[in-house]
Amino acid sequence: MKQIFIIFLIFIVSCEAPRQRRTNYSPTTNSLSGTVYDPNRTNTNNGNTTSTTTVDNTTTSDTSTGQTNTEISHCNFADSASGSFIYNSGQFGPYNICQSSTDPATIYLQFKNQFNARVAFVPLRATSSDSMFLGEPMYVDHVKGAPSINKITIMTSSTRITGRESYSMNGLMMMRDDQQYYYSSPYPNYRYYPVYAYFLCMCWKEGNTQTCPYSDLRYCSSFSQAGTYDYITF
Repeated sequence: MKQIFIIFLIFIVSCEAPRQRRTNYSPTTNSLSGTVYDPNRTNTNNGNTTSTTTVDNTTTSDTSTGQTNTEISHCNFADSASGSFIYNSGQFGPYNICQSSTDPATIYLQFKNQFNARVAFVPLRATSSDSMFLGEPMYVDHVKGAPSINKITIMTSSTRITGRESYSMNGLMMMRDDQQYYYSSPYPNYRYYPVYAYFLCMCWKEGNTQTCPYSDLRYCSSFSQAGTYDYITF
């Protein structure tokens, strides 16, 4: 197994504030409106929730149809919880993850152990030096453990950011959505859900917005040092 590498997010060029009070972001006008942090946020009815489809690992077929699943013929998955897992994360433990060969917006995720808390995904377009988010966060309420493989649609036409329709997803941020964390200065002394802290980092990275009037890379440095996320490229 290899450990997930925590990268500094100061290279990511994006800006949006997510969550309970939906904000409006326009890459063309670079305008941001809304509330960046709501200390009264609850962990229910928040964001876009997607469902999972369980795929039978031993036959690489959809359990609902029994048909061969060519989308994951290039992927490596474990036959059981005692099998081999490529990634090992402090947030999620051992897991395997693979992008569909026919639909870039779909991933196949296999956790060693069932994860009963909510998981947040942010679709990215990544290069060797930076990345930008392509859509709003997508949430899954729980992820089945091995040998199950979970088919998850990360991005839809309704969750895409306007102006970025031509980009396909080749990476993602994956974060727990059941715990709040303190982040070091310059974050205010609140506990944040990681997705919220991530988009606040992005807002201050970009600057020139109503909420984040100038660029301050210290937010992304603080977020990166906390290590409350997994950054994955395909």
